[in-house]
Order: sequence, then C-alpha cells, then structure tokens
Amino acid sequence: MDERLTILELHDDALLAAVLEPQRRWAAYALCDLEPPHRQYARFVGAMRGGVLRAVVLLYCPPGFTSVLPCGAPEEVAAIMRAAEELPEAPLLIVQQGNRAAVETRYQIHKSWVMLRMVVQPDTLASAPGVDATVAALGREQLSEVSRFYATWAESVFTPFMFEHGIYFGAYVEGVLAAIAGTHALSTHHEIGVIGNVYTHPNHRGKGLATAVTGAVAREVVARGARDVALNTREDNLPAIAAYRRLGFQVEEPFWEASARLRS
Repeated sequence: MDERLTILELHDDALLAAVLEPQRRWAAYALCDLEPPHRQYARFVGAMRGGVLRAVVLLYCPPGFTSVLPCGAPEEVAAIMRAAEELPEAPLLIVQQGNRAAVETRYQIHKSWVMLRMVVQPDTLASAPGVDATVAALGREQLSEVSRFYATWAESVFTPFMFEHGIYFGAYVEGVLAAIAGTHALSTHHEIGVIGNVYTHPNHRGKGLATAVTGAVAREVVARGARDVALNTREDNLPAIAAYRRLGFQVEEPFWEASARLRS
C-alpha cells in the first residue's frame, strides 16, 4: 500500500464528513459548510495516506468574509498548507493551538488572540433569566436595522449573507434594538449550529440581554434538530463567558483566531 501523503482538493462530501464528524465540536464550521448555501463558497483541501483521509483545511470565501480553518494533526495540516494552491490573500485564521506553526508556513500573522470554543447540548441547555426587554426573531424586513446596529461594533463580522441564511434574535428596549445574536452557520443534516455576532449596545450592558438573545438562538437551533450548539468567545471576555455558562455552555478548547496575510 502506498503510504505517501497525497495532497488534493476534495469534492466528496461523504468522505469529508467521515473525517470531520469525529471532531465535530471543533469542525462545526466545516460540517455546516458541507451544506447549501455555504457549500458553494467552501473549498476543502485534504491530506490522504494509504487511501485514508487524515486532515482537511477549509477555505471559506462567501460574500464579505474569508476564513481558513484546519482540522487534523499538525504534520498533515503542515503538508496541506505547503502544497495548497490559490490560498486566500488575507483571511481570518481559525486554528487549534497545535496547528499555529503549520499555518504560519504560508501566512504571516499580524494580530492574534485566544478564543474559547464553547458547546452545549439539548439536555444541558438552560433557560435564560427573564429580562426587561422584548426578545423577538428577526427577519429580512429588519436587515437595514440590523446592519446599522452592527455598524456601531468595530469587531463585527456580520454580513447580509449570514443574516439571510441564519437565525437571529434581537432584544428591544422601549422599541429600540439593544442586543442581538445570530448563527454563523447551521447544518440540519449534521445536526450542529454555530452561534455568533452576539452584541449588546454599550448603553444596555449588564442587563442580561446577551444571555437572553443567545439563549433564544440556541433554543431555535436545537428545535431544528441540532445535537451540538457551538459558539466562540475571547478568553478574556469574562462577562460573556459567564453569560454563556448560565445557558449551559461549557468550554471545549482554546484556539487561535488571527488576522493574517499570505506570505510572498
């Protein structure tokens, strides 16, 4: 049997799912991106040895956003990064701590920060405490309002594409949008969803609104069949971590996010 490592672009979604599913809580984004509408923007480059897929790197480039996310052991990820062609020029890197060096073979990191992957399951998802606000699902007719709201947050990665194909809830105080949360991606087939874009206006913080809207999104994701609901937060964002823990989320692992540029 040929034991050489072969690097190739992959289009067999069943093969991809077979290697991603065992690491589903880390590979949540990649599993979601195997489904429409995300699949058309997702490239998967894999490392195979002896006919077995060992590692995968997701290159995801929907409108207004670009990311690179490796799944696998450092040796195989490094081989993919060395051989992969047409890598994104300036993506957001989403990288497990052991794979940072592998990714740096092709990318110069400008700024990085440690994130926590947190996960909850249906039987451990808790109800959010009551809040003095109206929590409501957001639809297409609220897109302009939502876009203006996120424009006040410098770190937002919100795009209309995410909103159109996601689940979003907002908290209104006296008729004004004060907090919001939504999904980055959702897979009904793989029964997993990723929550993101959780933001409370500075004038309304400390009132439990982030917990309320995140809980509403998580409950809807579970209602659509998810076995795992994941989200990310910075390791130094203690109020957010506490809010998510109140809903039953637990830390799965720390990882790196980084802004980077492809090396010459």
